Amino acid sequence: MTFVGIAVAFAVAACSSGSNGSLPAGSYTETCLACTATASLLTCLCDTGGGAATRSSLSLPCDQDIANCGGILTCGGCGGPDPPGGGCTYDSDCSSACSSDCYQCLSGSCTCGYEGVSGCVF
Repeated sequence: MTFVGIAVAFAVAACSSGSNGSLPAGSYTETCLACTATASLLTCLCDTGGGAATRSSLSLPCDQDIANCGGILTCGGCGGPDPPGGGCTYDSDCSSACSSDCYQCLSGSCTCGYEGVSGCVF
């Protein structure tokens, strides 16, 4: 099923939220739907950019733009979030910046991925 088909299927599904009554702001709202949020987690069905959709989650809070980067919710836009205290030097510097166990440091910025069938996908 394509993202358009999924969007139609979920057109009647309203996004829901935790106790604050609203979803966190961000550009992800343009390409993700069926979102739910609690004080500590945002989960949505997001367009992968290839006509498909995938479920993605992001740890909250996030004080930067929450973006959909190829089906992956990220804090800080698609360039990758920086770990607390600035940029990264090693992959392990990104562990706190990503909501999954898939992360890497590329050119001083963290890139978050998701767990695919045969390992991490970035």
